[in-house]
Amino acid sequence: MSDSTTTDIFLSTASGNQTSFDTEPVALGADNGAMFEVRLKAGTLTATGVRVTLQASNDGQNWTPYPFGGATTVVTRTNTTAPRYQTVVPSTTAVVPYRLARLNLALTTTGGSTDAALVDVMLRTYRKA
Repeated sequence: MSDSTTTDIFLSTASGNQTSFDTEPVALGADNGAMFEVRLKAGTLTATGVRVTLQASNDGQNWTPYPFGGATTVVTRTNTTAPRYQTVVPSTTAVVPYRLARLNLALTTTGGSTDAALVDVMLRTYRKA
């Protein structure tokens, strides 16, 4: 089991800022499962959110959304009164058949809106029986 934590990721649709972010890859080693936690610390999000996609790779260059088909989680918040927290554990039958895993975070925006988010993420690998 290993953990990788990335804090204070700033995403914004304002000019000159990043709208997406890839975490550093984590080697699965003997592990064959992955879960992640997302904490939206602050944000000015309209009816949009931060889309989180678990990605996997064998070579560290070519990344595939996992599970196949690009299933994603969208963390939303329309105010700044309290953090939004979400944990995602893939189904118990899902095994990550790759050497590396990472998270891709991206703002999901609607036409012309200016959104921003400050996000923390944790990616944990583990061994499924």
